[in-house]
Amino acid sequence: LETLGRFTFIEYYLPMPVTNAWVGRDGPEWRLDGLLPWHWWGYEGDGALKYDNRGDASQIVRAQQEREFQLRRLGLDILRFGWPDAYPNREPLADKVLAMFADHPVRSEPVRWWKDVPGRGPKEPTSTDWPLPHPPGIVLPAGQQHDLDGLRSADDELTAGSSQPSAG
Repeated sequence: LETLGRFTFIEYYLPMPVTNAWVGRDGPEWRLDGLLPWHWWGYEGDGALKYDNRGDASQIVRAQQEREFQLRRLGLDILRFGWPDAYPNREPLADKVLAMFADHPVRSEPVRWWKDVPGRGPKEPTSTDWPLPHPPGIVLPAGQQHDLDGLRSADDELTAGSSQPSAG
């Protein structure tokens, strides 16, 4: 599900997220499936198994609500999506992602984040870890990219008023 989420950004010619990024007030506290640091929002892909047929489902939902409360206090907005949004086609997810970009234009300062190093935990990102605040220019084979021309004009709106901020 997370892979389909990332692919949606490529398929619909959108700025790429940082995957498995950590955020927090004074240090890394919460990991997100995806983070758009220049736009101040992140996403979580949630499969139904997380909730279905579990005696602790209410505790899982409560912990999720508390986590989102803390993330919003940092100034982040959160998009949640599930399998119906991303499979078999990603258009419903792309619509939600485009709505998030419309609500969250590029800011001059990114949200503070740490990269996830498997087996080691959160670490300071290097300059090469930082995503671009605009689409990276990845072009898929014919028939795989959707509404590229329309999204190029949306890209102009996504980056309007910004001068490609740097991470350093």
